[in-house]
Amino acid sequence: MVYVEMEYLFRSRKVRYAPDKICAKLNGIFGVTLCGFPFPAIAVKAVECGWTTDPFDKIIVAHAWANDESLLITADENIREHYARAVW
Repeated sequence: MVYVEMEYLFRSRKVRYAPDKICAKLNGIFGVTLCGFPFPAIAVKAVECGWTTDPFDKIIVAHAWANDESLLITADENIREHYARAVW
């Protein structure tokens, strides 16, 4: 979902680079890859994210939450307020 949101932000000119470029750079520097965690488990957790109506935020937080409460790096203050494992 982060990849999809990056495309949305790129097309709306809120970020300068397309998601493929960002992902390639992150992979080359940090070894970051797209996660293969099962989407049905993410969707179940997303329903529990009642603090937001933003579908991107719901899925992004639910992904981290369902995946053993993984760390989530974000500048989004609302996410950091509602997801204890969010950092910036």
